Amino acid sequence: MSALIATGITRRYSGFNALEDVNFSLAAGERRALIGPNGAGKSTLFDILGGQREPSSGTITFDGQDITRQPAHQRALNGLARTFQRNNLCQALSVLENIRLAVQAHGKAKHDLMRHAKAHTAIVERAEQVLENMSMSSLAMRRAGELSYGDQRKLEIAMAIASEPRVLMVDEPTAGMSPAETAEMVAVMQNLPRSMSLLIVEHDMDVVAALADRTTVLQNGIVIAEGSWDDVRNSEVVQRAYIGGQRTP
Repeated sequence: MSALIATGITRRYSGFNALEDVNFSLAAGERRALIGPNGAGKSTLFDILGGQREPSSGTITFDGQDITRQPAHQRALNGLARTFQRNNLCQALSVLENIRLAVQAHGKAKHDLMRHAKAHTAIVERAEQVLENMSMSSLAMRRAGELSYGDQRKLEIAMAIASEPRVLMVDEPTAGMSPAETAEMVAVMQNLPRSMSLLIVEHDMDVVAALADRTTVLQNGIVIAEGSWDDVRNSEVVQRAYIGGQRTP
């Protein structure tokens, strides 16, 4: 069963097509990586799937419903969450408060703005559970702005999964991280529940190999390969277009 389906997605700009008739399907519980050289159309496709841009043509279906023209916030409320390359945190608030706001934004209490968040026991308990699952409980009282870059990225993912999405889209999860931070992020994402489908855009091929069940390769706005990491890395088309003609070990 597919959680997210893109059919015939094309995005036209003046003078060129950023995407050309892209077909894409993410299965329930699947881990998928989206890779390709700079300018391949990865960010454009990611934004269209997330609702930040609209396609020039084509359709997007999420859990059997057409969401092609649905705004990003509505997709998030319906279970399609995403993170961005730049952290979107409340820097002055604590880690726990950031998670609590994320939980409240997707719960029944989101309209009850006059009541102090601590009164919402279920919200606090859910926030604490998310931090425990992410191995971040020790950071609960730290201000988000005081965290290391790697921990800020973990917090952003924690905020995304606080709403218990059916699909989580993560843009460049390890960009700018040290090897130790990268290894920690990979472990976090490997431990995400299989009830949640995962789609990542990633340049680090070791991360792709560690996380992805399947990998989709874009070049010049066209899908040129799709399959397991072994299939993709050994594809002559991918070798020529993406890895520069050098076969990987």
